[in-house]
Amino acid sequence: MKNKSIVLVIPLHFELYKDLILSLQKAGLDVIFLFITDKPFKYRDFAEHFKSFVYKNFLGQKNFKKQLIFHHENENLISQLDKIEQRVDYALIIRSDLLSVDTLMHIKSKVDKMIAYQWDGLNRFPSVFDRISIFDKFYVFDHNDYQNYSPAYDNLLLTTNFYLEVPKTENVVVRPKSICFVGSYLENRMPYIQELTDFLKQENFEIDIKLLCSQDKVAEMYEDSGIEFISNPLTYSEMLRHVQRYEVILDFDNSVIHQGLSFRIFEALFYNKKIITNNALVKKYDFYHPNNVFIWESENLHRLGLFLNEPMVNIDLKIIEKYSFNNWIKKILA
Repeated sequence: MKNKSIVLVIPLHFELYKDLILSLQKAGLDVIFLFITDKPFKYRDFAEHFKSFVYKNFLGQKNFKKQLIFHHENENLISQLDKIEQRVDYALIIRSDLLSVDTLMHIKSKVDKMIAYQWDGLNRFPSVFDRISIFDKFYVFDHNDYQNYSPAYDNLLLTTNFYLEVPKTENVVVRPKSICFVGSYLENRMPYIQELTDFLKQENFEIDIKLLCSQDKVAEMYEDSGIEFISNPLTYSEMLRHVQRYEVILDFDNSVIHQGLSFRIFEALFYNKKIITNNALVKKYDFYHPNNVFIWESENLHRLGLFLNEPMVNIDLKIIEKYSFNNWIKKILA
């Protein structure tokens, strides 16, 4: 039987798309078209660069470059789509706010089923509301988004994030009582990171926190914190290899942007790692066990040492597989 075909449009973020393509192929899908959004931008020529300079500095249009990037990406996508001659079974669009309505309609004209997944809260990029109705199914992982907006959009559906079944690295030496976090610098979650880092250092735990940030002044503010600020991001594959060397993964809720469980929670589930999180939503999930997941607040940090010494509890394999990408993609394409 011939494999189903899919168009994939996804941001460049941490080269996640590379592992996602492999996972789609393992699920029996042929990725016949891939388009990466949010790539590093280059002006096409000097004239375009000069025009951007004039609009920004003399005409007060501070968003001109952003608009130019948006126009280029949509123009390039449509040009490449026009080369596809056969009918395609599915389109999976992640972050549809990065595409124009016209571009999305162009994609829809070439596919049988149009699916979106918004891995940020809807209100973070409000232009997405003009696009939801274009899709056959529009998935969110934010519970509040679903509750607030599903009455207005009958194609709005709730899902979770997932883990990609990237094979575990062989012969990994896991450091005892070691804890890690890899993420981007966000000012609003620094108090939580700082509080937890200070506590763990005092208790002589090995902690490795890497934050992506290119601002020297930020690194200087936290130079005695033990936090490592990196200017070049780890790829998704590099991050997965990195976290496998640690017993515990940290997760910091970013409720300003969304209300839902991050990818880290599901990666910890797959790689059999303990997780420390300040996201109390995890308690509602079927894989939650207090030996494996510590929901921390300032008042209960004294219990963290006991948690780290408790043995892991094995979670039923069927529950773990429920959150795999293979299961996720079958559900959203159904």
